[in-house]
Amino acid sequence: MLAAGSGSRLRPLTDRKPKAMLTLPNGKPLLGHTIDSLFSTGAVDEVTVVTGYRQNAILEYLGGRSFAGQVSVIFNPHHHSHGPVWSIASAFAQPSSEIAILNGDTYFDHAAIAEMADVWTTTRAGSH
Repeated sequence: MLAAGSGSRLRPLTDRKPKAMLTLPNGKPLLGHTIDSLFSTGAVDEVTVVTGYRQNAILEYLGGRSFAGQVSVIFNPHHHSHGPVWSIASAFAQPSSEIAILNGDTYFDHAAIAEMADVWTTTRAGSH
């Protein structure tokens, strides 16, 4: 999940936290909603979050929670100058058999995530 951007167009909401930590009406940040939705599909057992701007807000949130799968964090030190391309490259540097890239600052309805996971699972099964 890409969560390194500063969210400059959303100031002052992002003065103290990254876009992915903006809170939904249910009190959960976007990042937490998406991670929980991914794990609830059963198709995902590991999520890597690429951080940058105000990384500590994300680390604090993730450190205080338990999830249904493994969550790891990669810091992109070039988030301010290289944008999402460097974050994607950072994610690909991690060993993994499969990868899907999601924006951590985008709201995905749970049903949409479940449908994406179903398509992904079906596609994987057909390729083996």
